[in-house]
Amino acid sequence: MLSQRIIIPFVLLLLLSLIGAWGTAYFSILRHDLLPAEKSHFPWRATVNAGANQGPAATINLRESTNILAADFLLPAEATYPYATLGVTLDDDKFNAPLMDWSRYSAVVLNIKCQPANTLVFSLYTQEPGISRLPDIESFRPAQSFFNCDENGNQVRINFVGLATPIWWLERYQLDVASQSHHVDKVRSFAIVNSFQSARNIHSSITISNATLEGNTPVPIYITLAIGIMAWGIFAVWFTLTFVKNKSKLQHHQTNFIYQPVAQESKYNREKSSLLGYLASEYINPELTLELTAIALGINRTKINQFLKEETGMTFAGYLNRLRLMEAARLLTEKQMGVAEAAYAVGFGNLSHFNRTFKKEYGCSPSSYKKLEPCVNSNAIT
Repeated sequence: MLSQRIIIPFVLLLLLSLIGAWGTAYFSILRHDLLPAEKSHFPWRATVNAGANQGPAATINLRESTNILAADFLLPAEATYPYATLGVTLDDDKFNAPLMDWSRYSAVVLNIKCQPANTLVFSLYTQEPGISRLPDIESFRPAQSFFNCDENGNQVRINFVGLATPIWWLERYQLDVASQSHHVDKVRSFAIVNSFQSARNIHSSITISNATLEGNTPVPIYITLAIGIMAWGIFAVWFTLTFVKNKSKLQHHQTNFIYQPVAQESKYNREKSSLLGYLASEYINPELTLELTAIALGINRTKINQFLKEETGMTFAGYLNRLRLMEAARLLTEKQMGVAEAAYAVGFGNLSHFNRTFKKEYGCSPSSYKKLEPCVNSNAIT
């Protein structure tokens, strides 16, 4: 009754804990969509920029839409390092918010389509202390990563931790080229830029149908952990009180009865009788050993030898041989059975061993004993 009273609350509490863990994992994930812009958690505006280091400049045109972010661009073949940039700048006409804190987010997920298929660069622009100044976007640290997109559209996940700053930018501002830390708590913008693998002299397009910031918040974890600790603490106190109360009732109940403890001697005699009966019926088994007997009866080896020593003065092996030899002697004289046949019938697996053991016990060989010839051993059993 007590076990049922404890198991049911325990199972219910365990199920609630598992449900709570699942809910915590789900609700601790932050997801904020940037599209469409009017419903975005962060104010932003789309920007485009194009040019070239030398030669004819690249061109890019922003396609106005409330639900997607898209642009068409062309990279001249004659230009040296042409560039076309589709950017998202984190401010607008209504909010004076030039920098945004994205430290709660670990990645941005883009649903993007390219025509033709393209290899592009994602660039996150963050403020660099002592260098960055508004409105010069080139003074902000670009943390970048390459990705692929095609005509069918695919989902791209850009992890902020894996972004790297180009060496040319570090050298321009005389920073250590090994310095790759960027301040995600001070984000100015991000952009999609062509790469050196992008097609030249081909009208190209980029279409972003969804842009979602993803991250984690520890608040649900803390709340669930606090509730879980409190709930399991209450259960532990209740369990302890219930157990102590039940134990007290059991002890009080037991004092109302007078009973005679089971005598240890009765178990001892039962085990000894069981052993002797088992050997009397199983001695003809040639595979019979002390270990098999112990397993069959559930009595340890030491106790078996103790029983036999007290009862017969013999060890297990000696008593087993005595049983086998007595039956072999009977088979030789009464049944006129052959020596080998008698040996194997009583459990001896080796005829030479049987002959030696028989002669040692009876003072003559089994064949002589069968012929009723006188034996030397005066201690021979009959």
